[in-house]
Amino acid sequence: MVFVADRIELVKQTLIEYKSFSPTTKTVQGTYNTDDLFKKLISSSRELIVTSIYKLSKLSDLNEFQLPKKILDKRIVFVVDECHRSTFDKMFKQIRQVFNKAIFIGFTGTPILNENKKNDLTTYQIFGEEIHNYKISNAIADESVLKIDTYSVYTINYEDIISKIKRFDPNYQFPDEKKERYEKVEKFLVSNKDESPFDHQHRKVVVSDIRENWKSRSDERKFHAILTVPDIDQAIEYYKLFIQENNDDLNLNVTAIFDPNFDTTEEDDKYDYHGNKIAYESKVKNKEDAIKLILANYHKMFSSCDEIFRYLQHEGECSLDEW
Repeated sequence: MVFVADRIELVKQTLIEYKSFSPTTKTVQGTYNTDDLFKKLISSSRELIVTSIYKLSKLSDLNEFQLPKKILDKRIVFVVDECHRSTFDKMFKQIRQVFNKAIFIGFTGTPILNENKKNDLTTYQIFGEEIHNYKISNAIADESVLKIDTYSVYTINYEDIISKIKRFDPNYQFPDEKKERYEKVEKFLVSNKDESPFDHQHRKVVVSDIRENWKSRSDERKFHAILTVPDIDQAIEYYKLFIQENNDDLNLNVTAIFDPNFDTTEEDDKYDYHGNKIAYESKVKNKEDAIKLILANYHKMFSSCDEIFRYLQHEGECSLDEW
């Protein structure tokens, strides 16, 4: 069995977790490089191999005519972690073609469905029928995760507007025609609550809400928090807003972490959430400029020395919660 991940940190974490369950460290094996992966696959031992999709891709570059029959005929099970990423391009297609006798099982918390297809493909089309699902509701019921306390933030304060409409006449005793008109306004406001969460105005409201309620929600700054967003562009926009607003006594320490190589391939859909086309080159430059800004602010906040003034170092520090 081969466990496949698409991030260095995920590979490391997986190795640590699996080895903690293993009676012997030899049962679970990592791979130092592609050559090491090759040796472990051709070996007759039955250990669990943990590797990256990029090492596997490099190995598949040899194709079925160059790889030994001993490897290609093996009944290998590839378990692909976070399979909603890195499996919708030519790289994974080639891996499937080369290891055509293998079984591929995908793990994901966010499967790609018809409404958010990638390259016109869904998770179902790549990995087949669902074997099992474990929803957040199951996890809460099992008490394996904390219960979720949800706060909704709307761009427009609908409840306030509706209450003002009702207060227009203290008794709310309108003639039929006026009452019908106001009820239409109320119905319209309620039906339009699902405004785009990707608008700049909505982001501003979210940032303001976080800042205004931060002390109480963090129990007087005893806790940290993570704001998750759908893509890198959104992360950059939220980061800029936090920095712009961070000019008072609240003084939040805010940063953004992301993989600059992820979500920017020439095969990606080049459209924003409003259907506007975005040039591939523009997306790349936007990330590069954002990384420079993030590092400059990080350096300023913590006076980090020049030796660690690199994005990968910064990303590692934040992901390991060392700051």
